[in-house]
Amino acid sequence: MNIILINKANTGSRPPVISVLYILSDLGFNVKLITCKVSMRFKEMMNKKNIEVFELPYFNNNSFLGKIKDYLLFRYHALKLIKKNYGYNSLIWIADVPTVVALGSKIKKYRYKLQIQELHEESKFQLKAISKVIHNAETVFMPEYNRTIIYQIWFGLEQRPIVLPNKPYFIPKKSELQNLIQKNEKKLSVFKGKKVLLYQGGIYKERLLENITQAVSELNDNFMLLLVGKEQEYGYIDELRKIDNSIIHVPYLPAPDYLVYSTVAYMGWLGYSATSLNNAYCAPNKIYEYSAFSLPMIGNDVPGLRTVLESTKSGIIVDQSDVQSIKRGIIEIDINYKKYKTNSSKIYQMSDNNEIIKKSLQKNDN
Repeated sequence: MNIILINKANTGSRPPVISVLYILSDLGFNVKLITCKVSMRFKEMMNKKNIEVFELPYFNNNSFLGKIKDYLLFRYHALKLIKKNYGYNSLIWIADVPTVVALGSKIKKYRYKLQIQELHEESKFQLKAISKVIHNAETVFMPEYNRTIIYQIWFGLEQRPIVLPNKPYFIPKKSELQNLIQKNEKKLSVFKGKKVLLYQGGIYKERLLENITQAVSELNDNFMLLLVGKEQEYGYIDELRKIDNSIIHVPYLPAPDYLVYSTVAYMGWLGYSATSLNNAYCAPNKIYEYSAFSLPMIGNDVPGLRTVLESTKSGIIVDQSDVQSIKRGIIEIDINYKKYKTNSSKIYQMSDNNEIIKKSLQKNDN
């Protein structure tokens, strides 16, 4: 089968989309990617998987009129590429809602699947765009169970969307990790002998880092907070350093290089401010990344985290507004570390995205 995956984004920074590309290639499909600006390194990664990349330059225009122009140009050129490459036994894989908006209803003449990452409850425009195409999709994938139910209700779907977890494809092998460790030996040496509490991902206030910073600062000197990711709100890290100036921040690194810091971590932090349904029913990549390295987890009390951590006993749910609650959670994991570490590793092993995608494609071909 010929599968054309379309993603109006920098696909190189979208781990869930990259994972799907790799899985489709592994399953033996002829995969083509239509995307926006990507790096040469990303193109080389795709080339190794025999994935042909069509790069369109219509991305990240800052002005309102510029954005409209970008979307229209993306639509024109993407549909042109689809027409040229779509034939007998072909399928379109639409990755995320900006791509839905860009393509519009004209996509309905083709076979397609939708991969929707967020709920988008705060955008009537995006929800309307989804409503125009979601009923014609062969399959709708979403990364979290509660989100699938919400979409089934909102859009009156006969078939509930399928859960496709945000499990990363490319956890480095031991040999690759060893190379990364050797390459970053000097940077990693600062963590020797420390119990590192790791946070991976975008760094901004909705990730609730103030009180976890305070909690770590009040524990003994063996504990250290490590932030790995891009600062999304300028000045936020400076605010955190006023609480604890021993914080170490590692700026954005491409996948999978940033995972080298998981090798020195002791446990991982998951924080989601309950300011939206999307946050409450969160589906973070980092759960699977922490699990891949058997890291026990501490999370705040939202259903997307409570469901996973309590059902697997892989971590502790704490009251993020209470520093003492966070400290108790850290100490509980520290005392019973082996149990939580063992349970954490099971999350990564439980999910088989290859099988989920394979079954979906087989079902629609029968």
